[in-house]
Amino acid sequence: MAPLNHTDDARVITTRILRQNPKKVAETSSSEGSPLNRSRSHTVCLEIARNQHAKMLELRAATSLAKLWQKRSQLDDAKRVLKSVYSGFTEGLETPDLIEAKTVLDQL
Repeated sequence: MAPLNHTDDARVITTRILRQNPKKVAETSSSEGSPLNRSRSHTVCLEIARNQHAKMLELRAATSLAKLWQKRSQLDDAKRVLKSVYSGFTEGLETPDLIEAKTVLDQL
């Protein structure tokens, strides 16, 4: 097995953190904690999950990003990003992550 390069290491670490809590990635990625940095960090998490075809991780990242945008009154963006991920699920709608995503969508 070939050793991981730095980019692979970063992806693995980010994925592990994202599995636990996407908010942590945003918090640790943002030294100043500004809304722009948090938004950017959530977007990076979303893209990593999407590129890895990790649908549940993508949902968690989209839910966190939607909540952030909801607080910033970016309701159309929040609804668009979360709905695009949520609509890909047809099973497991009773899981905690999907229930939370549906709740956020209903609030938007």
